[in-house]
Amino acid sequence: MKKFLYLTSYSVNKKIRSKSFIITNIVLCLLFLLITNLDTLISFFGGDFTEDFDILLVDNTGEASDVFVDYFEKYRDLIFESKNEINVIIKYDDVDSLKKEIETNKNVIIVFDNNEDEYLTADVITKGYINPTVYQPIVDSINKTKYQIALNKSDIDQEELDRIKEDAKINRIILDENKTASAETVNTMVGVLFPIVLLPFFLLILFLIQIIGGEINEEKTTRSMEIIISNVSAKTHLFSHLIADNIFIFFQMFLLGIYGAIGGLIKSITGSSNIISSSIAEELTGTTQDLFTVIENSGIIDKLAYVIPIAVILLVLSFFSYSFLAAVLASMSTNLEDYQQVQTPIMMILLAGFYLSLMSSLFEGSIFIKVLSFIPLISCLLSPTLLIVGQVSIIESIISIIIMIIFIVITYIYGMRIYRVGILNYSGNKIWKRMFKAARGR
Repeated sequence: MKKFLYLTSYSVNKKIRSKSFIITNIVLCLLFLLITNLDTLISFFGGDFTEDFDILLVDNTGEASDVFVDYFEKYRDLIFESKNEINVIIKYDDVDSLKKEIETNKNVIIVFDNNEDEYLTADVITKGYINPTVYQPIVDSINKTKYQIALNKSDIDQEELDRIKEDAKINRIILDENKTASAETVNTMVGVLFPIVLLPFFLLILFLIQIIGGEINEEKTTRSMEIIISNVSAKTHLFSHLIADNIFIFFQMFLLGIYGAIGGLIKSITGSSNIISSSIAEELTGTTQDLFTVIENSGIIDKLAYVIPIAVILLVLSFFSYSFLAAVLASMSTNLEDYQQVQTPIMMILLAGFYLSLMSSLFEGSIFIKVLSFIPLISCLLSPTLLIVGQVSIIESIISIIIMIIFIVITYIYGMRIYRVGILNYSGNKIWKRMFKAARGR
């Protein structure tokens, strides 16, 4: 146990104190701070999201300007910060003289003209490039102005036109009394979102596979493996790597969370402006609250009480399985190039599990997807997703856990045979043949 703890702590300390780890985390920290405070940085170097500007209208139609002002003022109140001063000035001067009055890139000239075929055309003139956050509301306001003018010139009643444009009213009827239309919508949505929640764990497993393979191959390349194995058993060496590498990747994930929190804290302290206005944020907040209400009424939150524990158990078992298999495969290779080849099967299985969880909502009622949810290494990502959308039961998910445990036991029995032989074998020929031979105990 003393040697096991020493190897584990040595492995963790070696990674954390390495120059590559320190440099990488400095870069990641700066990157997180940059992303969370991007608007502040742009403003510091001359960018300004709140600068005032004027929109100068030249209306050759006699009716477009008033309509445009009504629509654009609604956009202005919604999109831009209240401290912005965006004036819409109606002028009937010559366009060439107005062009000479543009003093900054922010000011905009809009010229409206009549058109028999298109009802209305507009020229948008600026000194230089225009900010997309300004240009898009202008374009939308012009389009709505054209729509209103066309409506005024036609004989179609506004109420009649609105009824024509309305979506058809669809009554969703489900004969099963235990199922509702709202739950159906939420299940489909959660079936897509839940795999995205599992994405960090997918990336962690991916990172874990690479770390374990790199470490074992480094020890074999430097011949330090012979010294280690002469002092500890292969079993102690293997499990010290498994625990140390799992601790390391979760520590790295914890640091990423800290960097994000620091970036958010700096943003809140500096009170930096945001490209997205507070009014839009309020709209998004209201939409999110409505979404949570629908989710709560659908019963999804009640499912999380048992989905989360099952998902955690499967993920923990899968972390051990993937890291153990990666270590066994790395023991049979002599360099990173060989390891990249032998790790391909488990990488393909991991990718298959993730993509199947993304597409799980498309396989509703399919026996095929249920069978796949029992397969070890895939079940960690697929079974929780199917459970939350109701395609598998709690019993079936528990069966997936039992199968996973049995798989770990069998893999451990044969994997340790391969590991004991492989870590001191430096031959790069017939890796798979030697691996199966070692598994049979020959």
